[in-house]
Amino acid sequence: MQRDKKRGCLKRISSKLFRYVSTLPAEIFVLIKQAVHYMVYRAVAWQATERSADFITQDLPIKKIIYIKPDQLSSYLTRAKDSEEPLYGKELFADRFVVSGDWDLNYRPIMPHYYNQNHKRAITFRSTFQVFRDGVPYWECDEYKKKIQGDCGYLRMSEIELEEKYKNLRRLFEEIKAGGYKSQKELKKKRKHWDDEIRVAIGRDGQLYKIAESGNHRLAMALILNIDRVPVYVQGVHRQWALKCQQKHGRHLLEAMNRELERISLKKTP
Repeated sequence: MQRDKKRGCLKRISSKLFRYVSTLPAEIFVLIKQAVHYMVYRAVAWQATERSADFITQDLPIKKIIYIKPDQLSSYLTRAKDSEEPLYGKELFADRFVVSGDWDLNYRPIMPHYYNQNHKRAITFRSTFQVFRDGVPYWECDEYKKKIQGDCGYLRMSEIELEEKYKNLRRLFEEIKAGGYKSQKELKKKRKHWDDEIRVAIGRDGQLYKIAESGNHRLAMALILNIDRVPVYVQGVHRQWALKCQQKHGRHLLEAMNRELERISLKKTP
């Protein structure tokens, strides 16, 4: 009971602070928000490890970019156990990084399930194979046909826009082929785009699952080109996995997760 009162008090304090600083410039507001979330987390972590999992938000200093083999992503998350429809990370995790429940038990193999689906994320993934592996002219691939019509949730695009798009994709494919797969940070993208990588989630036993809304072209290209390792953005993890990290590394939960994320990230070969 006493812990619940303290938890409610901390939430009320952080809420009032956010309202107070919401008129500040965006970058300053983000920094203050991150600092407040971290102070709240540490205050709770000092008392109880398991309860602190509820306070690990997306704003905390988490090692979210790790490197994996592309073929480690053999499955994608779905909305339900008997569903083929992908589950989106922004719906599952939102502001929280650690989430409990059975979401990690709902998945399907990328090949052939995701590859053959008729929603726009899967169409994008499949079309990359059609153009860059199978030699299909870009104007005959599934993505082009859907985008020219504005079908399956795509915004309608003109022939000129699509021609430019596939020129850029061809350029990206050749760059990866010649110089390897680079992260957004290595490409020196602006700070707001640093997390624009292939998105994944980690299940209760450490399984990696693809999240549908990002990196479909790039994952397909990496698989086609047999790239050794790619950067991925860990959008969230299962609560049980987080607690196993703490048991393994013996630190407070945030540091334990960061240590485990560092451990499973593939190192660059000399």
